Amino acid sequence: MRIVTLSKIKNEADMIESFVRYHGEIVDEMFFVENGSTDGTLEILYALREEGYSLTIFDEREAVFDELKFINKYAGIILREDEVDWLVPIDADEFLYADGRNPREELELWNPDVVYMANWRTYLCDRNARERGGFVPDRFEVYREERCKEFTKVILPGRLWLKQKMMISRGNHQIVGIDVQTERTETIMFAHYPIRSGEQ
Repeated sequence: MRIVTLSKIKNEADMIESFVRYHGEIVDEMFFVENGSTDGTLEILYALREEGYSLTIFDEREAVFDELKFINKYAGIILREDEVDWLVPIDADEFLYADGRNPREELELWNPDVVYMANWRTYLCDRNARERGGFVPDRFEVYREERCKEFTKVILPGRLWLKQKMMISRGNHQIVGIDVQTERTETIMFAHYPIRSGEQ
């Protein structure tokens, strides 16, 4: 089974190492669409790739940012050129979570003819988050429960994408423009960390 992530990135230096090291235990390869980082994000990714993490970086530094275009363009490239069972469109400030288990165990059991919708839980920065330091998810304890109930993010089966020619919505929250079978999963969620410091 081959599972990959696809992320758009720009100035993610405070998150990207945690993101790569964490998801490196879950997926086979991580794909990034780089849109002009100036804070050292690319240098961190290159160093992690030298360590052995399977990372592919698409260069869109000169392009006007267009999330919808980037995600769908590169999802198509990845799925047409590589044999992928599951594609996880995920932002660099999000982490797949499966209640203490490796999410891969769950993904390997899923129906490849269904688009899965996973809950999206937003964690909040408190005054002690920076002092905790280290791995990003370990710094946060408080989350917005209503966000988890209201929003989901998609996880896509590769073969169904190729057959149905789907389009991912802005924010990766749903599939648009085509009628496909979807199922909401309670076993995997996206943990979202949009603000990591008071200054930010």
